[in-house]
Amino acid sequence: MGTWSASIMGNDTAQDLCIDYTAAFYKYDVETALKKIDEYVRTMFDENDEEEWCNYIYSLADFMYKKGILTDDVRNNAIELIDSGTGLDAWKCEGRKMLEKRKNVLEKLRAELLSPLPDKKRIRPKAYLEDIFENGDIVAIQLKTEGKDYCNGNGISQDEFNSYDKKYILIQKIYSEAHPISVLTPNLYDYNAIFRLFDGVYDEIPKDIDVSKLKDAGFKWGDKLYPYFICESSMYYFKRRNYKVITNDKTNIDKDAVTDKHYLIFGCDTKYINPDSYLISALDREKNKSE
Repeated sequence: MGTWSASIMGNDTAQDLCIDYTAAFYKYDVETALKKIDEYVRTMFDENDEEEWCNYIYSLADFMYKKGILTDDVRNNAIELIDSGTGLDAWKCEGRKMLEKRKNVLEKLRAELLSPLPDKKRIRPKAYLEDIFENGDIVAIQLKTEGKDYCNGNGISQDEFNSYDKKYILIQKIYSEAHPISVLTPNLYDYNAIFRLFDGVYDEIPKDIDVSKLKDAGFKWGDKLYPYFICESSMYYFKRRNYKVITNDKTNIDKDAVTDKHYLIFGCDTKYINPDSYLISALDREKNKSE
């Protein structure tokens, strides 16, 4: 275990378990979540490891209190440990100053746990939980360049960049990366979406697209060009860009072909840093080849 401060969350155990707390209480009711958390923790350590056990109980009680879901059993367990001085032997080795800091932290936690419970708060993992679009979907999305600076610097003027505002480009969903959030929630994943960017800009959402005639765009990295990008798996960003699924075509979907991909963050969309600069700079593949 790593410890870097006397605070309740100032150690690896509390930090790591906090991710599991969030996933468990998001997925299950409080009673079920507590049972699953306790069973999981006991696969790593139990009450005989006083330092680790205290880090677990204190962080759990603190988390549940702040979310407005603290139970009497968890509260009483934490207060009993505090009052008994359990786990403080490890802090004595850190010297008197650190021991006093830890005692002060625990007294504040004790007072917190005995105070009125705050209103219940929303619990949700910091993750993209939806697997957006179907593999093969060809989607039109709108460019948003108004009020933004072009920030990719490969020969496109500011006026040209701004002229793309509200025009459409085409992308194709290739697949999703799914990362498990917690061992406690095996069916809960953090998703990223991988797309192919096609060359071409459209004044309106195109109709009757001949998929076989679509050409790849090219993100440039060194001497390489590749049409793929990875982004947040959230419909929020696509709704903001007035998306429309035009058709689905799986004939040219090859996950193994995606050896390189550009990291595009739709959530980082400001005047000076924006995804539109990278999308537009990748559109003229032939020009990119010659540069």
